Amino acid sequence: MTLTDGAKKYIAKYLGIKEGDKYCFSDTTATSIRYWDASDVSHTGSTLDAVSTIVKFGGYSYEDKVAKTGKIDAAKLTSENGGTALTDNDIIWIANNSDGAAKYCYSEGGVSGKATLCVLTSEDFADVYLDDEPNPNPDLSPSRSERPYKCTEVSAAPPPNGTQHKITVRKSGYKEATEYVTVFENQTKKITIYLEPLAGAHVGTLELHAYKAGTTEEIHANFDIDGISGEERYITPYTMNVPEKTYDWIRFYCTGFEDYEVTNVKVKEGETTPVTAYMKPKKFWKQVYVGPPITLLVIDDFDIPSRLYWDNEYEFSVTIRCFETGKYYANIDLREPGDFMTTYHYDDLGPIRWTIDLPEVEITEFDINKKVKLKKRHIVPGPDMLPAGTYVAVAVGYEGGR
Repeated sequence: MTLTDGAKKYIAKYLGIKEGDKYCFSDTTATSIRYWDASDVSHTGSTLDAVSTIVKFGGYSYEDKVAKTGKIDAAKLTSENGGTALTDNDIIWIANNSDGAAKYCYSEGGVSGKATLCVLTSEDFADVYLDDEPNPNPDLSPSRSERPYKCTEVSAAPPPNGTQHKITVRKSGYKEATEYVTVFENQTKKITIYLEPLAGAHVGTLELHAYKAGTTEEIHANFDIDGISGEERYITPYTMNVPEKTYDWIRFYCTGFEDYEVTNVKVKEGETTPVTAYMKPKKFWKQVYVGPPITLLVIDDFDIPSRLYWDNEYEFSVTIRCFETGKYYANIDLREPGDFMTTYHYDDLGPIRWTIDLPEVEITEFDINKKVKLKKRHIVPGPDMLPAGTYVAVAVGYEGGR
């Protein structure tokens, strides 16, 4: 791929859409981008549609589409790309980065902003690439598998949007790994990436499933594996290659269910070892709202008295585990049951009647994957806010400061 960072920004700004203070590639459903084909016929469509027509079929657009000034043709895109014409691979990259978690965006207000991005890989001496640059990043490569992290400076925009960067890790004998991370101005972002070995000597396969206990309903659970870092970003069902050995434990966790642990899992060379969790629903439903990557934190437990009395003071707590450094906090929402007690589906809960806020905590690299309890005392409000009745307690965790 030859697409430069400057060309990406130019395309997002003039052949993309504005989302808040960011310019982004548009997906295939967007119809706000105007461009013209070689026969001067006007069209609207996605970033991919516009770029493809301009590069492949002699079309054009304008920086100012109303005044029709600043003509954008294939020569202009070549100029913005450092003098290199866009290729089919560049067009494919635009297609793959126009929606979802991989969607390319940038903020002009954050172009001059900086952050520190730190990477730790499960294997030493891997090559780490940033944002599809052709050569390994010299500050991050070769990578290391033990702290301290290797770090580099990257562009970053201020909250709430930040700047997204793509990390690609390559090492002979291992599958290529790709992660997308969002960083904020002046932040130090640390990420651990698991490199999955290719099938071969001393490598076996784990086949991981999780089910709701007593049913055949499959659960999309996260998991930790003894001695392996970074795999908690994946969800079941999942199949992965791992070094042959006996793993002391594999722990499954999922919002609304008790943790489930399987011990003494033996993986043999060339064999597939199935590991299945049978997870019991927790007494209270717990929902975690965080931004991508989705598993920045999990809620391990929370404590709330089963009976509350107006104007009395009680202690409330939420126990969290976090997988990246930064600030985190949690709330407990008391919600009307709605149809939840029949369906056990989060969307069927009624409105929130009272939010119990808990203090924020700063997670350092020494706190990663450790249980941290957030607790605070509150006086229960009166019947005007919280009428007598039964409520469902929902623990909610957030990344960032209050």
